[in-house]
Amino acid sequence: MVEVSRRSSSGQRTPVRRYASVGQGVMESDGLVPLVKQLADQGARLARSELEMAKAEVSGKAKVAGVGVGIVGVAAVLALGMLGALTATAILALALVFPSWLAALIVTGAYALLALAAAVAGKTQFKKAVPLVPRETIESLKEDMEWLKTELRSARR
Repeated sequence: MVEVSRRSSSGQRTPVRRYASVGQGVMESDGLVPLVKQLADQGARLARSELEMAKAEVSGKAKVAGVGVGIVGVAAVLALGMLGALTATAILALALVFPSWLAALIVTGAYALLALAAAVAGKTQFKKAVPLVPRETIESLKEDMEWLKTELRSARR
């Protein structure tokens, strides 16, 4: 409760207005300036806290996206390494049973399937973080705006 007083000509203080805190309605008020100032201060604090929440949410999503990108990178390196180091060995082993061209084709197909599986796993991980929009914060901001509108409406009465 905030009480505003004025000094009379005799030097005594006499109460002029009383204001309730935001959310309790206005008591004996014929001016809204202090109430609106308090509401603006609370709105600014709320906006700062929402901004911090948005930063934290985006940071968390960026970490998840980073893991997805890392998995895709690992898949690419593994695919290249396998093609370089094991191709010759696998082709030579299969060439004992099949013609050389067929052995090479079989090895290439196997590597393609492994690389595809790793790429799909990485893409799935990356999709968990995309889009990098702080949806929870946006919803919270919408709720805060509704609260502020309600407070302003009740303050005008």
